[in-house]
Amino acid sequence: MNTIDALDQQIATRTQTSSTSLLTAYMNTQRAGNELRDFAEGLYDSDVPSILDELKEHGIGEFTISANQTGLTEIIWNLTQAGATLIGMTEVNAHYTDPFTEERQLIPAWHLTSS
Repeated sequence: MNTIDALDQQIATRTQTSSTSLLTAYMNTQRAGNELRDFAEGLYDSDVPSILDELKEHGIGEFTISANQTGLTEIIWNLTQAGATLIGMTEVNAHYTDPFTEERQLIPAWHLTSS
């Protein structure tokens, strides 16, 4: 997984200019070792108007959503209405480890593009 200097700088200096959802997805993706940015802890209706612009601003063309939350179908619909393309389903590493094996499980995720 490649790093994004602007997001690393925000995290290091605690000067948040990006959305909390994007920063959380970035940090969780680094921990899990996923190739694509994964929104594992949730994406919210209020994120939809700006999240695609933020992704493009940071050079993120593809992303996944593995969050298992109420209303996710509507959020994905709103993302597609805002210009995202739903590619399908994939599997990603969970951002947490199994407490017994200390390994990351593969979990299902929605795969989208922001362009």
